[in-house]
Formats: sequence, C-alpha cells, structure tokens
Amino acid sequence: MADATASTTPALTEAPMDPEALASHINGRIDQLHVDTVSDDPFTWTPTAQYACGKTVLADVAALLRNYRHVSKAGTVTMILVFGVVLPLLLALGAWQLQIPSDEEVRFWTFIGLGIIALISTIVACVIGTPATVDLDIGLAWYCITRGWGFSRLHQEDVWDRYQKRFDYFDCGDEDQEVRLRIWGKTDDGRPFQLFEFYYETVTYVPVTTKVGNSTVTTMRKVETPHHRYGIFLTVPESKVRFRISEVGGGFGKRVELESGAFNDAVGVYCDPADEAAVVKFLSPAVILAMQEFFANLDGVILDFYPGMLLVGTHHDFLGDGSVTLDEHAPQFEVKLTHFGDGIERFRSFVDAAVNTFRKYND
Repeated sequence: MADATASTTPALTEAPMDPEALASHINGRIDQLHVDTVSDDPFTWTPTAQYACGKTVLADVAALLRNYRHVSKAGTVTMILVFGVVLPLLLALGAWQLQIPSDEEVRFWTFIGLGIIALISTIVACVIGTPATVDLDIGLAWYCITRGWGFSRLHQEDVWDRYQKRFDYFDCGDEDQEVRLRIWGKTDDGRPFQLFEFYYETVTYVPVTTKVGNSTVTTMRKVETPHHRYGIFLTVPESKVRFRISEVGGGFGKRVELESGAFNDAVGVYCDPADEAAVVKFLSPAVILAMQEFFANLDGVILDFYPGMLLVGTHHDFLGDGSVTLDEHAPQFEVKLTHFGDGIERFRSFVDAAVNTFRKYND
C-alpha cells in the first residue's frame, strides 16, 4: 500500500460558485481518486497518479467548500408555488363553481390546462428548491486519503465476477451482483485488510390472476428483492485451512460438532472432512467464547476462513452518509466528514479485536 502524499496539481481557475456547477466540479475531482484495480486478490491495489495528488485535491476541495456562500432560493420557490400552483388551482375551483366557460368541453380542457400548469410548477419548485449535493465519494476520500488508504467504486460487476469465482460468499443472487465499494487499509499492527459493500438481487415469480371478459388469465410477475451485504477481508496468518462458521447454513463440506452445545445450537461450523481435526484444534474453548460475542453483536454473520486470511460477511451497514449538501451549512462540512468513518472504525475495531483473540490462542 502506498501513502497519499501531497503533489502538485493544476491550479484552480475561478471557483464555480453556482451550486450545481460547484457540486459537479468537486465530484469530478474526487472521481479521479478512485483506485482502478480489478483483481481477485483482496489485499492488492495500485495507486494511480491522481491518487498521489489526493491530499492536494482534498485541500483544494476544502477551500472551495469553506468559501461557499449559500444563496437561499426560498423566495423563488414560494413565488413559483403561489403563482404556478395555488393560483391555477384557485382559478380551477372558481371556474368549477361558476361553471365558466359555459361550454362544457372548453371548461373541461381549461381544468386540464390549469392542472398541468400546477403540476409542472410543483416539479419546477422541487427541482429549484432541492440543494445540490457533493456525493458520498467526498466522505470516502476524506476518510481514506488522510490515512494513506485506497478506495474504489469502479468496476463493480467485474470485481464481483472475480470474487465469486474465488470466494463462495459472493456466489449468490440472481442478477445485478456488484461489489459496490472497496476500501484498502492496514490494521494497527500492519496487516492489510479490505472492507467491502456487496449488492445483489434475488428474483422470484408470483402468479397474478386478472379477469378478462368472462375468463381469467394468470401470468407470472417478476419480483426483485434487493440485498445489501457488508464485510471485510483480513489477513490471519494463523488460519491454515478452509472452513466456515455461519448462522445461515454451510454451503459446503461437513458440519463439525464441537464440545460447546450452545455454540453448536447457535451456529454451524463446516469444513472438508480431511480438515476437521485442524478446525477443532483452532476452535478452542477460548476462541469459541470470543466468537459467541462476535455473533451476538452482528447480524447475519458468515466467517469464511481461508489459509492466511478471513472473510467476514454481515448484514451490518457500517457506512455513514459522506455526502455534503450545498446549503448554509456547507462551509462546516468538516464536522460531518470527520464523523463519516465512525461506523467503519467501530466495525473494523470490533472485528480486529475478535480476530486478535482467535490469533492469540492459535499462535
């Protein structure tokens, strides 16, 4: 992994202070900082030339946000709502009560026209009144670049394709499988890790019956269910064989029965029969105690041990809102971005502490 070091970037021209233009400008600069790596090795990443300028880019972006001066559009929105929505609706109501115009067809189209004006005005007011936003990537960059870590939201489908061939955890879903986010870093003792966000959809078909004339027709309606998963790859030198600990079933190998009946009831341990002795040795009573706490504090946990590494998958969403809204609070963006990574740090620290316990008793 490389450190993010300040480097010279082209000088900024006059800052585009229009909110939409400013948001687009900042998003474009942050987009250049994504790591372009596609690999089935979760710990390897290559910083780009733009990444090397990351701290300078963040300094430039910070200066733009600190100098941003919000101009409220509340007055404009109010005028649009009054004259474009309220007034046409009042005219329509008055025309209805007075029955004008007298011609019924003309009166009908008058109502339709006034309704369309009100609808369009409502849409325009919503568009104008919604402040521009600098997207999630600024939070990711602020969290990662300052630590010398890498992040990427690129090549989401390609990364999933590589991962699902190597890691069973990603071999699921029916469509739209994507590894939406990867964050590369190192633990306090220098072991590399990768945090990830994984998305997929499952598809089911349900019968829908409709009546057509005197007969009924049954068709199958497609129902897509989204799934969001989060997790971490972590180097664990003490892990020697492939095995899984899961609340939701194994998916491979033989289920191992341990001495702890409570642990056997709560989760399942699965491995190749040839590796059972090594797995039982790894899962000592002290390790099982630490794992019970692990499963008690996270939902939908799967622990996939591989030689030299561990994959932790969970339903637990550790990502915060890293976006910045260009409103009157935008110049205080640092308050929000400083806390963006709090959830990541809590999750990472919890996992790392548990893994260190596993390692301690298998040294």
